[in-house]
Amino acid sequence: MRIAIDAVTLSFRDTGVGIWTRGLIRALGRLDSRNEYLVYHGRDAAQLPPLESPAARYVPVHIPNAVRPVRILWEQFLLPRRLRRDGIDVLHCPAYVRPLRVRVPTVLTLHDLFAITHPQCCTRLNVLHYGLMLPPSIRRATVIHCTSAWTRQMLCERFPAQEHKAHVVHPGVDDEFRPAGGDVQADGVLARMGVDAPPFLFVGSIEPKKNVPMLLDAYAQLKRRHGTGRKLLLVGRAAWGGSRAALLRIRALGLEGDVVRTGYVGRDDLPAIYRSALALVFPSLWEGFGLPPLEAMACGTPVICTGGSGLAESAGDAARIVPSGDAAALADAMHEMEGSPELRERLREAGLRRAEGFRWPAKARDFLRLYDLAAAGV
Repeated sequence: MRIAIDAVTLSFRDTGVGIWTRGLIRALGRLDSRNEYLVYHGRDAAQLPPLESPAARYVPVHIPNAVRPVRILWEQFLLPRRLRRDGIDVLHCPAYVRPLRVRVPTVLTLHDLFAITHPQCCTRLNVLHYGLMLPPSIRRATVIHCTSAWTRQMLCERFPAQEHKAHVVHPGVDDEFRPAGGDVQADGVLARMGVDAPPFLFVGSIEPKKNVPMLLDAYAQLKRRHGTGRKLLLVGRAAWGGSRAALLRIRALGLEGDVVRTGYVGRDDLPAIYRSALALVFPSLWEGFGLPPLEAMACGTPVICTGGSGLAESAGDAARIVPSGDAAALADAMHEMEGSPELRERLREAGLRRAEGFRWPAKARDFLRLYDLAAAGV
């Protein structure tokens, strides 16, 4: 079977969807020699993961994939022609949207339905684009892959006629995320960032759904009530609507000397950053799944997070859970984490066990089943 993966959304600064797509591509390239894979990518996709199977290859598409109108033109008009020319049996669209005028069996990945269910989490452009394209993509997909049972539930509530096509396969954790070891040392990473002791850590794009202002309020309470000297390390790119609010809150709370903002950090340094932290603090309001808690657990780092939406499936019972929106409860959890080595060790052990159940080889095998279902027209 010849399988195409439309990976033109990959860029040189991938976040959630792009990171997940790269992990899947690498895992399939290692695991499956039975099927042939063609991975279409744009010119902005840097450092593509190796394809260890001789039956897998990259196919460059010479478009500036960071330009959304050009990417839409590719997926809706040029991709169908390419599929016919390349004799594709199954198409996997890993980023919400599929070509509408194509008869090739399609696996469509839905990471969430926020453009429809939580438009306040999205840019106006995403609400317009995905609000328009998601419904027909969902109806015309052969198989719908949901990254969490929570996303599947949202799908079934909004599109009940498509329930029979929806299957849950959780994202995988990349091999680099392991406990201490490797070439990049945690102390060196901290020193480069001006941090001299294990900090509280946040990883993610700075955008409204990540709830960073509440994290800052909790950290300010922690300092005021308990006198912590630990810094708060914010790792992630400045995204829409959240970066300015976070900066203003830092200034309003007088935290300029206590909060370190790194901007986007490449995947090479991220495992060492996780390992350097006292704990990951992830107070997101909603997530389709949420990879950072699992990545931190895989590195042996304790996690504090909210427990709703897809995070319940990501963190499970291996994290210290706090109510969404409760800054005082989050401050208490951070204080408890800082003062209790026993709690940190218990969560470290629970997190390592949980993360091992999300390694990519097992998840990639689940995708082979989805591709077979799509080819069979199920």
